[in-house]
Amino acid sequence: MSKILYRLKLYKNGKMIHMTTRKKKLTLLSFCKAKFHSKSIDKLWFKVLYGKGEFNEGIYSSLKEFTKAYKAFTEQKLIDYLKSS
Repeated sequence: MSKILYRLKLYKNGKMIHMTTRKKKLTLLSFCKAKFHSKSIDKLWFKVLYGKGEFNEGIYSSLKEFTKAYKAFTEQKLIDYLKSS
């Protein structure tokens, strides 16, 4: 399995204002928290690419929703399972 990638698209008033790909999940989480707290975005698209065509994605309009998905998509048991398949 290759390195996991985390992709984001940030939206404000229905328009995409920023797109990024990160390799470190903690820098991604800090970045998203700052954007939601500053009210500079109203939703975000989040995608985790595990490799071999495996991924999870969703669109979130609150920090609480995003954090829940972030934890589920980066859960160690899931990553271990995907590595073993």
